[in-house]
Amino acid sequence: VLFGGHTLYGLASDVWSLSLTDPSNWQQLTPDPSPTVVQRYGHTGIFDPVRHELVTFGGHKATWVFGHDFSGIANGGRTNEVCRMDLGASPSWRLANTPALQSYSVAFDPVARDVLMFSGLRAALRSSIEYDGDLHAMRLSDADPHWTTVLTSGAMPSPRNGHQAVWDGTRDRMLVFGGVYAVNLNDLWEYRPRPAPTWTQLLPAGSPPLPRQGFGMVLDADRDRLLIFGGIAGYPSGNPANDLWE
Repeated sequence: VLFGGHTLYGLASDVWSLSLTDPSNWQQLTPDPSPTVVQRYGHTGIFDPVRHELVTFGGHKATWVFGHDFSGIANGGRTNEVCRMDLGASPSWRLANTPALQSYSVAFDPVARDVLMFSGLRAALRSSIEYDGDLHAMRLSDADPHWTTVLTSGAMPSPRNGHQAVWDGTRDRMLVFGGVYAVNLNDLWEYRPRPAPTWTQLLPAGSPPLPRQGFGMVLDADRDRLLIFGGIAGYPSGNPANDLWE
C-alpha cells in the first residue's frame, strides 16, 4: 500500500494498493473524505495485520527546497499526525498525534503490537539541525494508542536521520543500520524489547557497506538475510549509489 509522497507535480495524498498476484496490478483506493488527510512526504508507515490498517506517521506538509528556511511555517512544515486507514471494503482515515519528527525509522513489533520509532530530526532549518535520539513506542492494542519514550539499557546508537530499521521476527529484535549524524554512518544495532529493553551494537564479519543515508533496507525472512540497496553512500557526505549488500 502506497500513500502520498513528493511527485514531479508537487505533494500527493493519494492511496494505492499493489496486488502481488500474477499478474500484479495497481489500484487506487478512495477513502472516505472525512477526516481529510492532506498531502505530505517524508512520512513512514506500517501495516497492522490485526486491525487490517495502514498506519502512517509524521512527515512534511511543505514542499522542500534545499537551503530554504521553514521557520515561518508551523513546526517547519513538519506534521506530527498519526494517520490510520481501515483497508476494508469502505476505507476511512482516523487521526492522532506522534512526535513531530522527520527522517526517522519505524518498525513493528508484532508480539507486543508496538510501533517502534527511532531517532530523526526535530528541526532541519537553514539556521540549525536538531536531532531526536530517543526510541518511542505506540501500542496499537490500546483502546487509545499513544506514544511513550522507551527507557533502555546498554549503550545506545547515536542520534541520526536517514537510517532504516526492520523487525527480525526470528530473533525477536529490531535492526537499525546507517544514517547520518554530521557524517554518514554504517553501524548496525539491535534492539531487543524482551525481557528488558536493550540496545547492542553488532559487528558482523566481512567488509561492511560504505556509510550511507537515504537507502532502502528489507529483511528477507525466508533466506534469513538483511538486504541494503543504494542511498547516498560514502564518507563524509557521499554520492548517489546503486550497490546491493546482504
